[in-house]
Amino acid sequence: SIEILPGGLKEWEPYLSSRGPFLYQEGNLGVPQKILYQAYLACVPRMKRSRSSRTTLDQTRALDLVHLTSVTLLANPAHYTALRQRKSLIEMSVLEAGKELQFMDALLSVREACKQSVLWCYRRWLLRRIYGGTSASHNNADDGFSQILLPLEAIQKELAVVSRACEIYPRNYFAWLHRHHCASVLVSSCGASTGDHCKAFVGSLLEEFRWARHWLELHVTDYSAADYLVKLPERVSAITMDDEPSYAALKREVDSLLAHSLSLAQSYPDHETVWMYMRLTLGQIRSSSSHNDDIRKFAVSIACAPSEGSVNDGRSVASNARRFLDWMDRQTGHPQTWSWIV
Repeated sequence: SIEILPGGLKEWEPYLSSRGPFLYQEGNLGVPQKILYQAYLACVPRMKRSRSSRTTLDQTRALDLVHLTSVTLLANPAHYTALRQRKSLIEMSVLEAGKELQFMDALLSVREACKQSVLWCYRRWLLRRIYGGTSASHNNADDGFSQILLPLEAIQKELAVVSRACEIYPRNYFAWLHRHHCASVLVSSCGASTGDHCKAFVGSLLEEFRWARHWLELHVTDYSAADYLVKLPERVSAITMDDEPSYAALKREVDSLLAHSLSLAQSYPDHETVWMYMRLTLGQIRSSSSHNDDIRKFAVSIACAPSEGSVNDGRSVASNARRFLDWMDRQTGHPQTWSWIV
């Protein structure tokens, strides 16, 4: 991993490595911020001068451009020109796509980098380049993996990268978008494989359900997480599988979300996200009338008797319940008798 450290040479000099003004510890790299920005100011003009002659680069100048763009992206992860330069270097076989994916692993461990949409798009381009052949180009309109099937190990690696990014930068929309792409490939692989391969993909998908539920339990304000979890059943319903036990296991995970959403709302009624999660779950998964009645009774009880605490907290909880009941009424087309509540 990489970490940008506050301050400059003066603050970190006693801890610097013999290989340069950096900190190395157990495979982790620390870069003092002031030193990084000084290097960035020196790199950008040199990188611009190299652009016009990139098609005739000799090996020395090409490697120099690799180093220049590496520093540029560390200081400014959204530097689109630097990314295009590196794409060109990969197409020229100066950079190897697998090694570049490892560089992205490290870069996406930086807080300012892991929230940049262009880096996640670039990562998907690299994956298409590695697993889908050399057809991936600058202007490829497909930003996902719809045309390729990734190995299970590659999918699991991507899921781990996303998990780390979401820990580093909470409610990381573009990281969750990348996870959506990965989940689509995982579900497609379940339907496209057979035998032990199918069981391996199904096992990974079951683990993804459990991981997403646990994540939402720990991050109840993360709407992107709730949206992701609810989209998993939609993906599962679109596949056909010959392995009945595997499909039955997936169906049980899907059905468990109904009870899960209610339990979160009961535990955290003051968080709007859990009410939205319950709404999304009811809209996505067919539930029994008795379950709907249980949910309605709970929501009415919250709307009638706001939770203990400050006045503002109580009003917020009641407001969440009322909005949810309004939504239920619109879904059924039959307004209920809770609306007299003030």
